[in-house]
Amino acid sequence: MVPEEWEVVSIGDVAEVKGGKRLPKGYQLTDENTGFPYIRVTDMFDGGVDTASIKFVPRDIAGHIKKYKIGSDDIFITVAGTLGIVGEVPPSLDGANLTENADKLTNIKINKKFLIEVLRSPIVQSIIDAEKTANAQPKLALTRIKGFRIPKPR
Repeated sequence: MVPEEWEVVSIGDVAEVKGGKRLPKGYQLTDENTGFPYIRVTDMFDGGVDTASIKFVPRDIAGHIKKYKIGSDDIFITVAGTLGIVGEVPPSLDGANLTENADKLTNIKINKKFLIEVLRSPIVQSIIDAEKTANAQPKLALTRIKGFRIPKPR
């Protein structure tokens, strides 16, 4: 059902897929605005992020997880618990830390809005559903996401 003038590529061909990070053991998120927002799966909805209940990383450990940030040019996809929620980060949360229960698609080489819609499509969502592991908490491996095949206009 892909138009002849389109091609089928893997997610890894059009974007880098990187994981998020949990806080180090013994630390908890805070309601105090430390300047280091942390986006959790509970903050995510299909298409975006609800900023109403954003938590923050304590200042003294912000440096430990600084590599695991997401930008407003990236796309997130939830990979643990509730799988397959896809969206983008609002500019107000550009550079926020990303939960370990979501991955980010970064360095995107195709239209970001198009990629979001493809990832939200029933076809890709059915692939995500089929990829669930049999654990108590469903998980979606980063390598699986890289391998998802999607249609792309030439």
